[in-house]
Amino acid sequence: MIFTILGTWHIKGKAEWRTFEKAAYIYRMYRDYRKNTKEISTMVKQGETEVKNMIATYETMVEKGITETREQKKFSAIFEIIKNRQMKKIKAAEPDLFDKCIDAVKNNRFEKSEQVRHLPKVIKDKSARKLFFDEGESFQDALDIAKSRHPEHKDSFYNQIKKVTKIIQSCPVRRIEEIKTDGNKQYILKQLYKEVKKLCNKVGIKK
Repeated sequence: MIFTILGTWHIKGKAEWRTFEKAAYIYRMYRDYRKNTKEISTMVKQGETEVKNMIATYETMVEKGITETREQKKFSAIFEIIKNRQMKKIKAAEPDLFDKCIDAVKNNRFEKSEQVRHLPKVIKDKSARKLFFDEGESFQDALDIAKSRHPEHKDSFYNQIKKVTKIIQSCPVRRIEEIKTDGNKQYILKQLYKEVKKLCNKVGIKK
């Protein structure tokens, strides 16, 4: 069919085509021509997950009545929200809040589409969340609040410490039993304990 040929010609890079237009084509192939995501993925030579996210993004824009222009590239912002793993969890746990994030894009609450990547940071901090969603302050102000209250958001040093803490907190019983009987694994843990204790003493942290 001519529609398919022209579409794949564009998407494969034979002619310039904006991401929003690619998504519109993919969405139409999915909805009107009943192609499944695997078939579309093969046709346009893009990963199936990418295709699914593009369909979901375009579908969301249609449902919300969100328009795309060269000046306001809202597709990129919503696409970032849709594909973000943390935002997927937020959507499952708090669908109304997720909906507010989409509305924030629609209502031009973000100065740059890249800012939406930091939405989970703002959402996780109650003060930052309230500032942005309830009080109407700028996203950057809300993000600054979240970063000031959570050092791990702006410094990889603290982010790594939080990751290690979570690993230790969620250590399964089988791993504990494994360490009990293995001197080499115990040594690694002893080194961690030794260095953490040393650092705590240096910065004045007591039991």
